[in-house]
Amino acid sequence: MNLLILSVGRRCEIVDYFKQEFDRVLAVDITEYAPALYHADSYFVLKKDLEAPLDYMEGVLKICEREKVTAILTLIDPELLLLDQYRQRFLDIGTIPILSEAKVIRNTYDKYSFYCENREILNLVATYDSPEEVLEKHSFDNNSPLIIKPICGSGSVGINTIHYANEFKTLKFNRKYHYIYQPFIFGKEYGIDLYFDMNTKRIVSIFMKEKISLRAGETDKAVSVFSDDIWREVKKMESCGRFSGPVDVDVFVKNDGTVYLNEVNPRIGGGYPMAHACGINFMKLTAGNLRGETHSPQIGGYPEGVKMMKYSQVLSLNGRES
Repeated sequence: MNLLILSVGRRCEIVDYFKQEFDRVLAVDITEYAPALYHADSYFVLKKDLEAPLDYMEGVLKICEREKVTAILTLIDPELLLLDQYRQRFLDIGTIPILSEAKVIRNTYDKYSFYCENREILNLVATYDSPEEVLEKHSFDNNSPLIIKPICGSGSVGINTIHYANEFKTLKFNRKYHYIYQPFIFGKEYGIDLYFDMNTKRIVSIFMKEKISLRAGETDKAVSVFSDDIWREVKKMESCGRFSGPVDVDVFVKNDGTVYLNEVNPRIGGGYPMAHACGINFMKLTAGNLRGETHSPQIGGYPEGVKMMKYSQVLSLNGRES
């Protein structure tokens, strides 16, 4: 089986893990300076304009057809929407997009939509759509700041904090964003890696890590944990649409023990290598599903208390002699 991964960027480990389970792994990025390209068996550099993606997607389709690609996935949120739009085109040439259903992709990309759609099912962080709604429903008393962020943001871009109501008048908002507003949760933050079986749409694998620090929205340092309370809340996602394959979830546990789900991204998370290091293997589950296998749930069972830290490496390539 051949797998094509879009927007590989710096995710060298992700490419390496997939190579252990697939015959060939191909990679695409918009720049030749994406180090994960050079970990793949073959790579392609394609220019991309998300406002006019036709040329980019036609290029991806040609690669899939020429290289007999079995399945395709992306590592970034905006391309989930693109892959969904072209889902049938890929299926027509025999390439399976590793994607959740269209409704799930749209709702998780639009954070306010996800909140409105699922607040009766999940215990979600309260989310407001406008300063007017904030002033009506949120109290800034007792040190209760607000987190503001783009409704369709990614990678912690555009995030700010508001401590007082009068800051709405002085804060300089970036006009290209539509913002949402959420109360700051005092407690601990966790990253949850889920795998939904592509046949049953049920959770068959989970990994939890307590986040110690972040970098550009991704977990940078963490400790492996398992919490029955978090598991009970996360499992309710099976009633929130047909998720499929890897899903990345941010969870807060308030100081009083209340569990809140926050952002849900239906793709492999940037912190997944920490799960893999503890024996979780989403790549093996993916390959098995593509072969027609249906997996049974294996919840927990990994070592807890494992400390994990990311670090940078340098990749050097030969250039031309001057």
